Amino acid sequence: MLNNWLKIAFINYKKNWLSTIINLFGLTIGLTGFMLILMHWNDEESYEKWNPKKDQIYFFQSYFKKDNFYGSSITVPLAENAAKRISEVQDYVLMTNTGIAYKMTTKSKSVYIEKGFTTTDSFFNFFPFKLISGDYKNVLEGGNDVAISVKTARQLFGKTNVAGESLKFNDKNYIIKAVYELPAENSQIKPEFVIKPVKQLENDKEQWGNFNYACFFMLKKGADPKDFQKKFKDIIMMGAKINAKRAGISPQQFNGLYGPNGSLLTPIDRLKLHAESSWFSNPDFKSLLILFSLSVLIVILSAINFINLKTAQASQRAKEIGVRKAIGSTKSNLVVQFLMETFVICFASYLLSLALTELLLPSFNKFYEKEIVMDDWHIYLYSFLMVIVVTLVSGLIPALYLSNFKAIETLKGNFARSKHGVWLRNGILTLQLIISSCFIIGGLIINQQVKHMMKKDLGFNGKQILQINFNDVNNGKPWLKYERLKIEMAKIQGVQSVNYGEAVPGTGNFNSSNMDYKHQSFNAQHGSMDYDYLQFIGVKLLKGRWLNPKLSSDTINNTLVNEAFVKKFGWTNNEAVGREIKPGFDNKPYKIVGIVKDFNIRSLKSEVEPIIFFSL
Repeated sequence: MLNNWLKIAFINYKKNWLSTIINLFGLTIGLTGFMLILMHWNDEESYEKWNPKKDQIYFFQSYFKKDNFYGSSITVPLAENAAKRISEVQDYVLMTNTGIAYKMTTKSKSVYIEKGFTTTDSFFNFFPFKLISGDYKNVLEGGNDVAISVKTARQLFGKTNVAGESLKFNDKNYIIKAVYELPAENSQIKPEFVIKPVKQLENDKEQWGNFNYACFFMLKKGADPKDFQKKFKDIIMMGAKINAKRAGISPQQFNGLYGPNGSLLTPIDRLKLHAESSWFSNPDFKSLLILFSLSVLIVILSAINFINLKTAQASQRAKEIGVRKAIGSTKSNLVVQFLMETFVICFASYLLSLALTELLLPSFNKFYEKEIVMDDWHIYLYSFLMVIVVTLVSGLIPALYLSNFKAIETLKGNFARSKHGVWLRNGILTLQLIISSCFIIGGLIINQQVKHMMKKDLGFNGKQILQINFNDVNNGKPWLKYERLKIEMAKIQGVQSVNYGEAVPGTGNFNSSNMDYKHQSFNAQHGSMDYDYLQFIGVKLLKGRWLNPKLSSDTINNTLVNEAFVKKFGWTNNEAVGREIKPGFDNKPYKIVGIVKDFNIRSLKSEVEPIIFFSL
């Protein structure tokens, strides 16, 4: 019987070769998209799974009720007091720079090393990388201690057993205390070297308004993160009392208007996709879910197309069905036969989609900057289950439709008069049209969004500008290195101008702190810069004047702010110029001498935030 069914199936495939190719093509494309997105999802969910302490480690996020906003940073006093006063906390670690780079020099060579982290002492307690050389005990205790990865050790020394060796960078001599091996598994925490920002931590020790640090808390086993979140409100109130005193208002008013109102702890293995806000990348679970849903819809469209073609070919199978029923074939036998025919097409599409996925995977990996390989059995299982679902959905409806033909009527040629068949075809076509329309409308909307982004005035001019990152965290004097670089780089042929800015559009890099004016206060970004940085990137001046290096006050305590900053205080441009504010990053007041037009530092999805600019 099976052989007979297969022979009939292949005869029909050959007879209707065009519809067979259409079905194969549609299902193959649909399943390929489904598998690629599924692998991407699976890869995103796998981050930090390697960490043996992942069940205890949580990433901290601040919640600001007024703007319904989650921030990915914390202040040093908030973190320290949480560790001291909340019983659920076992340990904590702070990170301030997670992408620094230095030219490192040994006795024999100099190498430019990127992807460095500045962090506090407990880093290796949270991220227990395999130790190759040295010791993790007191590894970051001093300001001149450094831990490096195996890759960095080989680049600098040609070997890995280098604990105790000296290393020079950032105008300081460092002693290598440990060499570690980074995990092969997916992780956002993969530093090539780790140092401690001693001076920065000292400067921020009492600064309740400087949200310049990422923070992980390690909770005791069995501790509930919700208990931490409840108790953390008391820590927030401690900071509110201090900041409110400076602003001349009550802690309750300050807490309701300007300060954080709560916190959120996200398990470290859910940080990549499911955090509300992250220090390391923008969690994008919604986009991933949309892509996955679209891939499923494409498969559904392919299944609907299969159903339409099968039901449209009913006239070619009607007499066959009539004869089979006349000689004793049952309805269930016919349903199984048609399901088998559908399964053969679906399984062939599945095999083709596996081959196509393998071919497209290198380009897919390049686009997402990943290294996904088809070695996870879950991918094969879930995609094969999708094949079974498609077989049942796209095969069962035509099978029931065809098997319901009455033998006598089909032999007489009256099968086309069935009202049920017309209703079924019209219903399926309507569903297909709705889904197709959603794709078309969605495509048009995306096209308009892209056009908007391409044509929108961002408020700055980034053409012919190249960015070079450099840091001087430990010395706290980046201007010294910058001035030397500026002179030397200006000598390069083709370089017209060199400038410096901390808040660079498109990078997401910025610091923030509280801005106080009499009884008002709020959290705003701040960025140090060369005096003419804003002119350099083409930002427009709306009111007042630019900073002038010939005026000593402009390099000490005069500042520029953007439109959003002025609006946040409720001032007009005329009212803002000349007023003095007190930022949380300094103990002296700063005078506003100019107002610049808003420009986008983050993506267009985010509103332009208040920001203050000051000269180095």
